[in-house]
Amino acid sequence: MKTIQVDEGIFKDDSIFHKQFAEIMGFPGFYGCNWDAWIDCMSSIRSPQEEMSKVTVGKSELLEIEILIKDGNSYYRTPTWGHFCSCVAAVNGRFARSGSNTRLVVTEKIG
Repeated sequence: MKTIQVDEGIFKDDSIFHKQFAEIMGFPGFYGCNWDAWIDCMSSIRSPQEEMSKVTVGKSELLEIEILIKDGNSYYRTPTWGHFCSCVAAVNGRFARSGSNTRLVVTEKIG
């Protein structure tokens, strides 16, 4: 399993999320900074030849998105968090329909 870490502050609003997540993942310069583009880029993490993300995983590997908690889970109350959860489910659905065991796994780490 490969792990990336994001600060809980990334969920303050969509523009912050997309900018910071694109940097963490190494999305291409033409990344659209919207949820459809996020789903497309994250769905390509097992296909490095597509060059949609610098972070890649094997065909059946998990990608853990570890959220670093400093402020007591306040991010749960933001619209961005809701969009993120829906899009993680969409990406995992794409993986499942393609027969891949690759999945996005969201965890928390207090610190």
